[in-house]
Amino acid sequence: MFCPKCGTQLSDNESFCYNCGVPLSVNGAAKKKIWPLILIGSVVALLLAGVLVWFIAFGDRKDDSGREAARESDDYGKDRDKEAKKKEEKEEAACCICRMGS
Repeated sequence: MFCPKCGTQLSDNESFCYNCGVPLSVNGAAKKKIWPLILIGSVVALLLAGVLVWFIAFGDRKDDSGREAARESDDYGKDRDKEAKKKEEKEEAACCICRMGS
């Protein structure tokens, strides 16, 4: 086995290079393959956390605006009903006055 940093020949059971002091690992290749997976997993977790925070912070506003629009339309309907009743009352009053005069 050779040191990956300085190239010194070492025995297979060495854990450090006696020439440069670099730690030697039998599973060095396995550790290098895991690193990108950990990075990708961390990025995905952060994105999901950001989406969750966004929905918690801004998700309720959409519901409130929908409720507000429903309230406004209900008020509009009530106003139309009031106007229709006033119109009917005026027409009845005008008819009553006409009948009294004849």
